[in-house]
Amino acid sequence: MKLAAWGCCLTKTRAEGFLFLGFWLIGGPAILFLLYLLLWPAEANTPQPFQHTEKWVETLAGIPFDHTGFAQLERQPPPLEAAKWQPVELPDVIPLPAISEVAEMPSMVRAWYRLRYKPQAGSKGDEPLALYGTRIMGGAYTVWMNGRLIESSLDDWRMQWNKSLMVKLPMSDIEPGKAIDVYLGVPYREAQGYAVGSLYLGPVSSIRPLFDTRVFLQESLPRAALLVSLLLGVMSFHVWLARRSESPHLLMALTSVAWFICNLQYFFDFSSDEEIARWYGALV
Repeated sequence: MKLAAWGCCLTKTRAEGFLFLGFWLIGGPAILFLLYLLLWPAEANTPQPFQHTEKWVETLAGIPFDHTGFAQLERQPPPLEAAKWQPVELPDVIPLPAISEVAEMPSMVRAWYRLRYKPQAGSKGDEPLALYGTRIMGGAYTVWMNGRLIESSLDDWRMQWNKSLMVKLPMSDIEPGKAIDVYLGVPYREAQGYAVGSLYLGPVSSIRPLFDTRVFLQESLPRAALLVSLLLGVMSFHVWLARRSESPHLLMALTSVAWFICNLQYFFDFSSDEEIARWYGALV
């Protein structure tokens, strides 16, 4: 009887030790980073998001909402001669309705955003500029400057809803004290809407920390939490093997595996292949 009680106490101590270690492996760095964000004084040159910009909606005809259609749009620069710009506040969102009907060839348009930025006359001429966006939901976006394509999300457009935009602008077209216009094009189905988050434009040295912070909080930290949860599930399964009568340990292990599989959709694109998408959807 005493041996059984001693064995139970030993198992509990080991399990708590693993839980404590797992918490500090992910929780410790996360807490320190959040304290840094809250307490560290903001720098004077921290860029501010565009509160107001200009928008124009281009009508598209006969272009499908898929990789082929977006590749075709990638070769079409913004038709500025036909543009009718209207002021708009960012973030700009048309929410997905509760019920939407998508026809075989749904009506598609492209929202254009014109961002005007003037590099400071006293800034370094060799310091590159960058455009940073928090989130874009819709079709494959494109970034243009002086009639040239600078960036496109064609290769990973299905996952852009969970990734930030960060693109360096060509130095050959930038002169200190001279304003530049950067154009962001976002195609979308009129029946389903779209979303464009906050946009920043400025020197790379001031834009990069904003981008790295969002990547850490939006991508790196959730990936680490997902792996830690799977590790805790493996440890729970190990405890259940030793104590088969305690079914909650098995339930914890199976739940962690299910959570791991379901959350893979936030980091990997399973919809590019129809067969894989069906198998993954059935598994979820």
